[in-house]
Amino acid sequence: MKEDSAKGPGSGYIFQFEIALLELSKLKPNESITIEKIDDVGKEDENGTYTLTVQAKHSITSTNKTFGNTSLDLWKTLNIWVYKVEKGILNERNIFRAITNVNIPNNSIVKDFSNNNFEKNIQLIEKLLETQKTKRDNKLNDGKKAKSIIKTIDLIEKVLEKKDYLKIVLENFEYQENFKIEDDFYNEIHLSFLANNDEKEEIYHRFYGWIIQKSKEQWCNDREALFSKEDFERKLQMILKNHKLINAIFRSKKRLEDTQKINVDNKRDDLYIRQLIDINRNDEIKEEIIKEAILDFILCDIEITHHIVHNKYLTKNDFEDFEERCFQKWKEVRRKHIIKNVNDYNDDELNELSIKICDEILTEVKLNFQELLQFDDTNKYIQNGTFLNLSNKPKIGWNPNWKNIYK
Repeated sequence: MKEDSAKGPGSGYIFQFEIALLELSKLKPNESITIEKIDDVGKEDENGTYTLTVQAKHSITSTNKTFGNTSLDLWKTLNIWVYKVEKGILNERNIFRAITNVNIPNNSIVKDFSNNNFEKNIQLIEKLLETQKTKRDNKLNDGKKAKSIIKTIDLIEKVLEKKDYLKIVLENFEYQENFKIEDDFYNEIHLSFLANNDEKEEIYHRFYGWIIQKSKEQWCNDREALFSKEDFERKLQMILKNHKLINAIFRSKKRLEDTQKINVDNKRDDLYIRQLIDINRNDEIKEEIIKEAILDFILCDIEITHHIVHNKYLTKNDFEDFEERCFQKWKEVRRKHIIKNVNDYNDDELNELSIKICDEILTEVKLNFQELLQFDDTNKYIQNGTFLNLSNKPKIGWNPNWKNIYK
């Protein structure tokens, strides 16, 4: 029993910080969240006005009656909110949200608050109050104790004394039951497409450890545990920058190459290879570039097809968006190198420009996939393969005069 008693508060503590982390990931610029200031979790706008307060209740058993009709948690929560509205701390701009990780009983009036008008809700509360008074009287008449029932009655009566303020609470009330946080968090930071659960959990735990540690530091220095949108974005960039996240998405070139039998000597008829062949440069280096290009082109196609078919979080549109980013980058590189009109260059100059544009694109350019995920040497074949595919269509070219030559 003692062990279970410890688990309850401990799991509730965890749940509260998880909700704070999720709300933090949803913030708009200039918004912030607080922990254990106005409520379990609160959200403030740029003026310091509260727009969301959360009461979070966690249960380690599915039979718990969290936010049920006679739950002390429910009536304590409503009394706290009514008091803060009365004192002007909260107002009608605020959302009052009750969250639990388990199912709220189907007969709970909590589920009716949002659907009914205020008068109907008052009738339901008053009816519940009379039912509890009858139960109290029956127990006392039988010589039994009715301690918990009496506490519930006191709390219901107290909240009914402040109907004007209760109206503001109930008209802005929301509830969430059976609430699972991690999946929503991955959606907010655009990492739902990760198939490797271990990788996702590692990122989640880093965030969770960070918000707990930073809260502790602020409390120990007599400050509120307050986090801004900017705080979250900085931490997100730091975690992703120091995490080989993209390796959890795309297979390495070597790993994929080992599973394929690709003969690079008989795949030289495509236009992307012709564009490389037409560049006049050292024969040995040219051959190396061509062989790598064939591998990158084929392996990229294999990997993208694999994800479109098997990865429910990555779609064809995701790869088309990345292709467009590659196209825009090619235009940027091309503008940097081609200063004069194309007709003003002689053949040698055009060839030198072809080398510069091709080499910069295939060896120096670094692009992110879905904005946050940067390729490394093991999987850059996805990026290069995308550029090569564009040159095969052809939508891009290395030679400044490529349209006249290849279209």
